[in-house]
Amino acid sequence: MRERMCDLKAILLVIGICFGVLQTQAQSPKLAQNYFNNGEYQKAATIYKSLYQKQNRNPFYFERYIASLLELASYDEALNMLHQEIKRSKNNALHVYVGQIYEKQGLSDKAEKSYQKAINQLDANPNQIQRLAMAFRSKNKLGLAMQTYEKGRTLLKDPKLYSFQLADLYRREGQTAKMIKAYLYSLQVSSNRKTAIQSYFQKYLSEEEFDQLQVILYDFIDQYPDQTVYPELLEWYFISKKDYKNAFRQAKALDIKNNEQGVRIYDLAKIAQNQKVYDQAIKGYQYLIENKNPKSRIVIDAQGQLFKCQLTKITNNPNFSQSELKQLEVDYEQFLKTSQVNRAEIAGLIRQYASFQAKYIHNITKAIHLLNTLIKMPGVNKYIRAQAKLDLGDYYLIQDEIWEASLLYSQVDKEFQEEHLGHEARFRNAKLSYYHGDFEWAQTQFDVLKSSTSKLIANDALELSVFIQDNLGLDTTDVPMRMYALAELLSFQNKYDEAFAKLGELIDTYNDHGLLDDIYYLEAKLYAKQQDYNQAIKKYLIIIDKYSDDIRADNALFELAQIYDNVKNQPDRAQPYYERLFMDYSDSIFAVNARKRFREIRGDILTREDKFMRGAEEEKQ
Repeated sequence: MRERMCDLKAILLVIGICFGVLQTQAQSPKLAQNYFNNGEYQKAATIYKSLYQKQNRNPFYFERYIASLLELASYDEALNMLHQEIKRSKNNALHVYVGQIYEKQGLSDKAEKSYQKAINQLDANPNQIQRLAMAFRSKNKLGLAMQTYEKGRTLLKDPKLYSFQLADLYRREGQTAKMIKAYLYSLQVSSNRKTAIQSYFQKYLSEEEFDQLQVILYDFIDQYPDQTVYPELLEWYFISKKDYKNAFRQAKALDIKNNEQGVRIYDLAKIAQNQKVYDQAIKGYQYLIENKNPKSRIVIDAQGQLFKCQLTKITNNPNFSQSELKQLEVDYEQFLKTSQVNRAEIAGLIRQYASFQAKYIHNITKAIHLLNTLIKMPGVNKYIRAQAKLDLGDYYLIQDEIWEASLLYSQVDKEFQEEHLGHEARFRNAKLSYYHGDFEWAQTQFDVLKSSTSKLIANDALELSVFIQDNLGLDTTDVPMRMYALAELLSFQNKYDEAFAKLGELIDTYNDHGLLDDIYYLEAKLYAKQQDYNQAIKKYLIIIDKYSDDIRADNALFELAQIYDNVKNQPDRAQPYYERLFMDYSDSIFAVNARKRFREIRGDILTREDKFMRGAEEEKQ
């Protein structure tokens, strides 16, 4: 029994010793790291040397050992250990440490010889080349890292190798042309890098340097005619320069060469459309309509966007004629008459045409007929059908068919309760109640919608909720509010004379009421809808001058700046209003955009990345 106890104690003692050894081994790297981080380099060197010798000559421990010796200025010991390790491991990247020691000793010639020795002893071994280049980079020897990669290309007999790594080094060394070429060569290794490389060009190239890209791209297209990525980049270059004519030339060439379905052309036309370059966008959509399958989805969508472009181009001209709208109406009718596509497939375009009839031809009856027909069609996408119901509700509201409008809004609300469309329907129903003086119920709905996932709906709901709350508490009667809400309804119904008359009556009867800034604001909006911008400006100026502390002041500043900027094309006159907006009303939802536009008008120098990001934001909007 006693012998067994002795054996057990011996076993436990051995286990304890082994566990202690393992625990010591596990703690040693952490202890060495702590010493190194705390500047106790002698202690760190001792442990790292021990770890290196005991753990299969781990290169990490060796490099930390050498780094500790360098901090201690123990140059002879470090050189001796380095030469031994180079001889043993054939790791010529260690010559970089040798050169670093010579530099610390002021022996620059010896240091340079050591660095060149490392490069000269390179073999056709990708790992060895990469390791040496990274060693040079870690010591900020960028020129030597470039030499390493360039020698590696020669050894491995592939002039395109390491292009991506070299491009970054050329950039850091200010060798722009070489950088551009290296990035372009790297695309032959991996075309998936195209988006990243585009962002590098946007970020790092000045305007003048960016123009070099075009020349170099033409050379690459000539040298590598089978590489699609280079004409794609040239197309992107032209888009960045807003040269849509040449961008479309490249896009069409690629479309034809690759026998594409037109997606490239469509996307480019949308970009041009968003940038208000309507002539080029129209040509892009017309190309698709004339050259692609008329029953394809992309051609149907192109036809709809073509009509939108043509309409916007017409109405952007303050002096447009009704005959231009009539011609567009003929084009719509011709398409709907001759199209061989299933009606359900062009439901979105029919909805678009109904909107055109209601807003520009002022034929509400026809718009209602078109939408009623659309809603009854079998196979229509449920979201398009729901949007058509919302539009139809609006048109019924214009014709004072209140219950028909409310019924349609409610149907969409019920079907899409937790979706954007449901929130939109609920907002329109609440506003309908507001128009008809049921302010308490409307405000309850607006309060709920303040948390809508749609920022636009949430902002509008918040504004109306605050508006009702502020103005209902002003006196014991809600008559002024009812008159104002009715004027808004008349404006919505395009009954401008009646709306002005109601607002005039309101001013005459309640000339000291808190609604005055709202009245002037609504009058300004009415004038703007009728394109009487001079009268709109007068009304906005009244609000800015007399009601600067009221809730319409920031709206008035922004709308006034927009008229001068976009309608009258007088950005210098818009600039002070943008400035006042973001300076005096920093919490306004318009403040960010006002500041950006102010900087542009002032002529602030924006980087190519700033411009690119601004363009991306505009396209999202």
